[in-house]
Amino acid sequence: MENFDRASESISTEGWLILPDFIDQETVAALRDECRQLAATGMFREAAVGNNANHKIRPDIRGDEIHWLEAAQGNGGRQRCLARFEQLRLALNRELQLGLFEFECHF
Repeated sequence: MENFDRASESISTEGWLILPDFIDQETVAALRDECRQLAATGMFREAAVGNNANHKIRPDIRGDEIHWLEAAQGNGGRQRCLARFEQLRLALNRELQLGLFEFECHF
Protein backbone atom coordinates (compact mmCIF):
# COMPACT_ATOMS: atom_id res chain seq x y z
CA MET A 1 0.00 0.00 0.00
CA GLU A 2 1.19 3.50 -0.79
CA ASN A 3 2.76 5.54 1.98
CA PHE A 4 0.45 8.40 2.94
CA ASP A 5 2.69 9.79 5.72
CA ARG A 6 2.68 13.22 4.11
CA ALA A 7 -1.11 13.14 3.92
CA SER A 8 -1.47 12.29 7.60
CA GLU A 9 1.09 14.89 8.60
CA SER A 10 -0.54 17.63 6.52
CA ILE A 11 -4.01 16.91 7.87
CA SER A 12 -2.80 16.76 11.48
CA THR A 13 -0.78 20.00 11.27
CA GLU A 14 -2.66 22.08 8.68
CA GLY A 15 -6.15 20.60 8.84
CA TRP A 16 -6.25 20.08 5.07
CA LEU A 17 -4.43 18.28 2.30
CA ILE A 18 -3.45 18.62 -1.34
CA LEU A 19 -2.14 15.50 -3.08
CA PRO A 20 -0.99 16.43 -6.60
CA ASP A 21 -1.47 13.60 -9.09
CA PHE A 22 -3.46 11.59 -6.52
CA ILE A 23 -5.58 10.31 -9.40
CA ASP A 24 -3.52 9.26 -12.44
CA GLN A 25 -4.21 10.84 -15.84
CA GLU A 26 -5.60 7.63 -17.36
CA THR A 27 -8.22 7.45 -14.59
CA VAL A 28 -9.01 11.15 -14.96
CA ALA A 29 -9.61 10.64 -18.68
CA ALA A 30 -11.86 7.63 -18.03
CA LEU A 31 -13.83 9.61 -15.42
CA ARG A 32 -14.20 12.54 -17.83
CA ASP A 33 -15.55 10.25 -20.56
CA GLU A 34 -17.95 8.58 -18.17
CA CYS A 35 -19.15 11.93 -16.82
CA ARG A 36 -19.85 13.16 -20.34
CA GLN A 37 -21.75 9.97 -21.18
CA LEU A 38 -23.86 10.21 -18.01
CA ALA A 39 -24.67 13.86 -18.73
CA ALA A 40 -25.62 13.07 -22.34
CA THR A 41 -28.02 10.35 -21.20
CA GLY A 42 -29.71 12.47 -18.53
CA MET A 43 -28.31 10.61 -15.52
CA PHE A 44 -27.55 13.73 -13.47
CA ARG A 45 -30.08 14.96 -10.89
CA GLU A 46 -30.57 18.29 -9.16
CA ALA A 47 -28.38 18.53 -6.09
CA ALA A 48 -30.20 18.86 -2.79
CA VAL A 49 -29.47 19.96 0.75
CA GLY A 50 -30.21 18.04 3.94
CA ASN A 51 -31.01 14.38 4.28
CA ASN A 52 -33.91 12.10 5.15
CA ALA A 53 -36.91 14.23 6.21
CA ASN A 54 -34.90 17.43 5.64
CA HIS A 55 -33.94 16.54 2.04
CA LYS A 56 -34.89 19.50 -0.16
CA ILE A 57 -34.10 20.87 -3.61
CA ARG A 58 -32.95 24.45 -2.96
CA PRO A 59 -31.73 26.12 -6.18
CA ASP A 60 -31.01 29.28 -4.17
CA ILE A 61 -28.37 27.28 -2.25
CA ARG A 62 -27.27 24.63 -4.79
CA GLY A 63 -27.74 25.06 -8.50
CA ASP A 64 -25.62 22.09 -9.57
CA GLU A 65 -26.49 18.62 -10.76
CA ILE A 66 -24.83 15.46 -9.49
CA HIS A 67 -24.46 11.74 -10.08
CA TRP A 68 -23.18 9.64 -7.16
CA LEU A 69 -20.17 7.40 -7.82
CA GLU A 70 -20.67 3.82 -6.74
CA ALA A 71 -18.12 1.06 -7.32
CA ALA A 72 -20.69 -1.36 -8.74
CA GLN A 73 -21.47 1.02 -11.61
CA GLY A 74 -19.49 2.50 -14.44
CA ASN A 75 -16.23 1.67 -16.12
CA GLY A 76 -12.78 0.99 -14.73
CA GLY A 77 -12.15 4.70 -14.11
CA ARG A 78 -14.80 4.88 -11.43
CA GLN A 79 -13.54 1.74 -9.71
CA ARG A 80 -9.92 2.96 -9.83
CA CYS A 81 -10.90 6.36 -8.44
CA LEU A 82 -12.93 4.91 -5.58
CA ALA A 83 -10.20 2.36 -4.81
CA ARG A 84 -7.69 5.21 -4.56
CA PHE A 85 -9.87 7.08 -2.07
CA GLU A 86 -10.36 3.85 -0.14
CA GLN A 87 -6.58 3.51 0.20
CA LEU A 88 -6.43 7.05 1.55
CA ARG A 89 -9.34 6.45 3.95
CA LEU A 90 -7.67 3.36 5.39
CA ALA A 91 -4.31 5.11 5.74
CA LEU A 92 -5.86 8.09 7.52
CA ASN A 93 -7.76 5.78 9.86
CA ARG A 94 -4.55 3.92 10.64
CA GLU A 95 -2.27 6.96 11.03
CA LEU A 96 -4.68 9.43 12.64
CA GLN A 97 -7.16 7.02 14.26
CA LEU A 98 -10.06 8.85 12.61
CA GLY A 99 -12.64 6.08 12.45
CA LEU A 100 -13.84 7.00 8.95
CA PHE A 101 -16.28 4.26 7.98
CA GLU A 102 -17.19 5.26 4.44
CA PHE A 103 -16.42 7.63 1.63
CA GLU A 104 -18.88 9.30 -0.71
CA CYS A 105 -18.25 11.28 -3.87
CA HIS A 106 -20.09 12.35 -6.98
CA PHE A 107 -19.66 13.94 -10.39
